[in-house]
Amino acid sequence: MRVISGTAGRTKLKSPKVKNTRPTADRVKEAVFNILNPLVTQCGFLDLFAGSGAIAIEALSRGAKFAVLVEKDYKNIQLIRENLQVTRLSENADIMGMDIQKAFKILKQKQLMFDIIYVDPPYYEGYYENVLEQISACKILKNGGVVVVESSKLRPPPNTVGMLTNVRTQKYGDTLIGLYQHTQQ
Repeated sequence: MRVISGTAGRTKLKSPKVKNTRPTADRVKEAVFNILNPLVTQCGFLDLFAGSGAIAIEALSRGAKFAVLVEKDYKNIQLIRENLQVTRLSENADIMGMDIQKAFKILKQKQLMFDIIYVDPPYYEGYYENVLEQISACKILKNGGVVVVESSKLRPPPNTVGMLTNVRTQKYGDTLIGLYQHTQQ
């Protein structure tokens, strides 16, 4: 696993050695960032279920202004810190070591808003609808922003949740990438 492009391009990242953690494949990550390219520079980036931090690190390497990484597993949080340190991107990153529900409450209280929100929960746990509902309800997505949902092609998230609608879907092997935006501004 590595950073694909930007200031930390080609830097190798550590990945979790746990069976239930599934890092995003480099080809999927590269394809997603090719789609997101016009939005990444100077964006606010939220990485939910951050794992190793590879997705947020890619965004920071490509010019994101700041990234917030939400991850509750202690070993993964340590891994994120190590990966941010090796890429020299720690300064613009904030790690929220907690579950998603608590993170949503804090983000809403702080009135933080993001241009890009990346959602990559465990594939078969049924988190998608709840997470998309929370994003919609908390109003943490900026106008014109995008929510990226990584899922299994066998269990895609719903097309519409709250005020978020799937506007584009791409398939990469067994992985499905869905892009969501506000249906009402």
